[in-house]
Amino acid sequence: MDTNYKLESIFSSFLAEFQLDIDHAKVRDWIYAQVEDETNKIELTFDEPELQEFYSATLDAFTTVHHDIGLRSQWSQVLIEAWANTGMDTRFEVAHHHPRASFVSVYYPDAKGDNVDCGPLELVNPVTEAQRIIHSESNYTAVASYNQYTAQRWRVVPETGKLVIFPAWIQHYVLPKLSPGGRLSIAVNSTIVPN
Repeated sequence: MDTNYKLESIFSSFLAEFQLDIDHAKVRDWIYAQVEDETNKIELTFDEPELQEFYSATLDAFTTVHHDIGLRSQWSQVLIEAWANTGMDTRFEVAHHHPRASFVSVYYPDAKGDNVDCGPLELVNPVTEAQRIIHSESNYTAVASYNQYTAQRWRVVPETGKLVIFPAWIQHYVLPKLSPGGRLSIAVNSTIVPN
């Protein structure tokens, strides 16, 4: 083996996963007490007393990612919009991104319960030209293991208490599921501002 060999990651994105240490049942019960719109969405304002612990933990997570990916401390993350998703709507099954945000988070206060069964979240590789070389079909046998170099999609399996953060430019969607349970999650967008 050549000792001069070096393999570097370049132009990579990220996916950060946290397990929030908050009262998930309190968040879940508050969401169920609200009235959603026709798309099973509840707009949030950041003023809800019952969600302050969640907002604080989410901002801490955004701040951790901000520093860990190498952004300056003279800039910080601010929460700009949030909404809770209940039930299931086909709009989630279409790949989309969040153009006004820097980072996106998804939190699962209850991933699988009596009336809940969250479908997996899929993130799409932003390097779309790579699909011409490395295919994602199940019968494509050139890939030994899917990783940051070979994956065209990255799947996030919902778990109660899980919070994921990823760049807002990453296309993502929710996979449809076969079970009748609804989806329960909170999405929060952040942006980067100077201090």
